[in-house]
Amino acid sequence: MKVLIVEDDLALASQLEWMLKKKGWDVSCAHSRSEAENKLLNEKPEVVILDLGIPPEPHSPAEGLKLLEFINVELPACKVIVLTGHSEKESIKKAVKEGAFDYVCKPAKPEEILKAVERASLFLSAERELRREGIYTVSFSVEGKSVFKEAREKAVFKVIKQILEETGFNVYQTAKKLATKRENIYYFIKKFGLKRNE
Repeated sequence: MKVLIVEDDLALASQLEWMLKKKGWDVSCAHSRSEAENKLLNEKPEVVILDLGIPPEPHSPAEGLKLLEFINVELPACKVIVLTGHSEKESIKKAVKEGAFDYVCKPAKPEEILKAVERASLFLSAERELRREGIYTVSFSVEGKSVFKEAREKAVFKVIKQILEETGFNVYQTAKKLATKRENIYYFIKKFGLKRNE
């Protein structure tokens, strides 16, 4: 399993990296939002440990929340564990709204973070098993008056993107998995502006 640690505290990042590698996971680190975005697109981790307070605004959750939104769009199946020293409920609520799988308030023991990663790993295994059975799980938040239309659009986007990524952007295989015509997949690729990540 690939894990990306996004943490500007180098000592904590190093400790977590050592601990996770010892468990046999493929681990890398990023220390800013831009570095994390590059690693997310290139390495496609399955789990991200994300400190909300990262440069250039380490004393605010703003950069972490922007990165969480990016992950939610680019890697919809990824499990994000939020680390936050911003323990106010509003930051945690925003993180959950943007698709966080779990959160741990800092200061946290590395073992506590490890348990969160292990929970994410269990969920990923269960979701893979469900996909083999033809069942896809998606999660997202909707708000406003057009809740049903927005929910439908988000669900379709996430499922299509997820299956395209699984098939290496193979439209034929994606259509087969979704029991639909290739033309429908091409329609959604164009509608959502989906592109193969190089």
